[in-house]
Amino acid sequence: MFLKMAQSCLYLFIFLALFSSFLLCVNSQFDYKDALTKSIIFLEAQRSGKLPPNHRPPWRGDSALDDGKEAGVDLVGGYYDAGDNVKFGFPMAFTITTMAWAAYFYEPEIKDAGEMNHLLDGIRWGTDYFLKASDQHNRLFVQVGDPKMDHECWMKPETMKTPRTVLEINQSRPGTEVAAETAAALAASSVVFHIVDPPYSSTLLSRAKMLFQFAEEHQGTFDGACPFYCSYSGYNDELLWGATWLYIATRDPLYLQYIHEESTSAVVYEFSWDLKYAGAQVLLSQLFWEGQKEFDSFQKEADGYICGVHPASPYRQPFITPGGLIHFRDGANSQYVTSTAFLFSVYSDLLARHNVQVRCGDKTLTHVDLMGFAKQQMDYLLGQNPACRSIMVGFGHNPPLQAHHRGASIPVTAITEDVSCGMSFVYWFNTDVPNPNELTGAILGGPDRADVFIDSRANSSYTEPCTYINSLAIGVLAKLAKLAKLAKLAKQAKKLRSYVQGRLILILDLLFSKAANPNFTYLSILPSTTSIFRRRFRRRLVIVNLGMVGPRRPQFVLFGSSIVEYSFAEEGWGAILADIYARKADIFLRGYGGWNSRQAVEVLDQVFPKDDVVQPSLVIVYFGGNDSVLPSPDGLGAHVPLPEYVENMRKICIHLKSLSEKTRVIFLTAPPVNEAQLLQVLGNNRRKNELCQKYADACVELCKDMGIKAINLCNAFKQYDNWMSTCFTDGMHLTPIGSKIVAKEILKVLEEADWKPSLYWESLPIEFA
Repeated sequence: MFLKMAQSCLYLFIFLALFSSFLLCVNSQFDYKDALTKSIIFLEAQRSGKLPPNHRPPWRGDSALDDGKEAGVDLVGGYYDAGDNVKFGFPMAFTITTMAWAAYFYEPEIKDAGEMNHLLDGIRWGTDYFLKASDQHNRLFVQVGDPKMDHECWMKPETMKTPRTVLEINQSRPGTEVAAETAAALAASSVVFHIVDPPYSSTLLSRAKMLFQFAEEHQGTFDGACPFYCSYSGYNDELLWGATWLYIATRDPLYLQYIHEESTSAVVYEFSWDLKYAGAQVLLSQLFWEGQKEFDSFQKEADGYICGVHPASPYRQPFITPGGLIHFRDGANSQYVTSTAFLFSVYSDLLARHNVQVRCGDKTLTHVDLMGFAKQQMDYLLGQNPACRSIMVGFGHNPPLQAHHRGASIPVTAITEDVSCGMSFVYWFNTDVPNPNELTGAILGGPDRADVFIDSRANSSYTEPCTYINSLAIGVLAKLAKLAKLAKLAKQAKKLRSYVQGRLILILDLLFSKAANPNFTYLSILPSTTSIFRRRFRRRLVIVNLGMVGPRRPQFVLFGSSIVEYSFAEEGWGAILADIYARKADIFLRGYGGWNSRQAVEVLDQVFPKDDVVQPSLVIVYFGGNDSVLPSPDGLGAHVPLPEYVENMRKICIHLKSLSEKTRVIFLTAPPVNEAQLLQVLGNNRRKNELCQKYADACVELCKDMGIKAINLCNAFKQYDNWMSTCFTDGMHLTPIGSKIVAKEILKVLEEADWKPSLYWESLPIEFA
């Protein structure tokens, strides 16, 4: 009897352990910021050459300091591609291109995570190497190390013994794929460095042009590294890819002409170091939605890629494992997971930004559908999978311990001088023990078609990392980190609003019941509590509650970019309004320097929640000055095409009008600028009065259609003598004189508006008069 009870208890314990593990897996809330940081740390562990002082993997040291010596060229630096010690130029270039794409497209998210400097350092580590490898016309060094001999030896890079032979492509031995991919890497990187290091950016762009010319004029399939990284798909995709990045970096019509007239494109469901069509199509779709309609065919092909890959599409092609992982082939399948997640994340943002969807037969996919799939794929790698284990080293639950990686598997203190290549496998490869050095952040090859993952150094298809697996994860992890942060803030805000609203209801009840009580004290309404949350917000709650008691004041919100943000400076137009409306209305500032209408649309629900008990009586909106700047050559500027600007402002108007039937809206257009002063102050001038006027006129026309008030500051300023010399501090921001013009125009509209109740200052009662 006792034995049966013991067995039953044991079975119950095992069941509970398994069930709790299952719940841990299903309910995982991943720290995407930590995963992003570790992904970049892995790339640092793959560096070759003389390592910098801020290098983070503590067990890595200097290596391959004589690379290129036999060819009379300095080829020190760059990256090892995977778990071996060869520097393959083809996948290295793709790694740098995709790192740069992440920095280009997800700059705010990566900065928010605090990783932009590390990422830029990593990109520069690769581009510095490519500048060395391409120091002559029509020559590019594309490989350092003998792959066959390297794979017959298990030595860490610091003490490797295999020959460091070099491989080059040239006019007589072309390699169009690797030349065009290297051109793409340098062009994409030039975009990223355009602001932070303009001279370096120019150097990269000049070399990118040279390499693309070499690739295009001396065409031939790259097979020098076979069977390691030989091209299976040909070079047409790399030529399109390289031309696309060069067009983004230069806006040169020559590359535009090449894309349309000489390149080849096709719908292919794989995006990888060997196949670039889908990546180029997504990039060109961005330009299509920004107004370059000549890229419509590429946008349709990008839709075709999405429809061919998303599991909910009737046209889906790739295999999906029982656990939900996209699976193209065994052997580093994780590269296809991260590449798919990255493209879906980017395309999701483009759909959301331009308010479009993807139509796949009778199925419509939204930006939410795409981002959900991208997140699900990354979550699988981070631990939400049937095995409930992470595929990233050093992250999450039950991460891998035996990455197929020479440097990670050999102790730092190991003496290797007298160890032969054959014995190196005996000592450090065939041992079934965890690696002595944690390869932090490495996303390994991943599970097979049955969701099986074997954590064994000997099974390279499961456990070998690759740089391009991680480079493709950077952007989507940054996006997920930002989404998680916003979700957390929204949850806190909702909890706070719920608490504040509860206190407001209590205050109103008490005011009605004790209105005649002269000893009534506001602070006595707040309950005494030891809750951490209430202690943290108690002071704020007092302020909020006091602001809502007594005679109800109208609330005016100023929403816009730097013209709004600086409006509360001394003699600013916001300060002027606050003085005029003292004890009559509360003026709230919601100004965000550098923003455009696109960014404003993204935060409407956060700045103006529809479920707030108290809604503003008036919202004054200013966007257009940044939208109307000339497009930046690197594509990173604040420019928003005019049709998109109008549509964004329409969305803002609709949202604000939905807050309350008593909420009034005034749109301010961009004022003119002093072009000569801007040139003198900034050294360049991307703001033109002609464009300011176009955007201003379009804003006024929109306001007529939407039935709201508009103030055309472009026209208003020009009514004043000497406006150009007296209204601006730097050519675009306002002096006290410029601010007085804005305030005067706003007051004029408020006086003339037939709103009931009137919001003109003379019509409002003075509080406690």
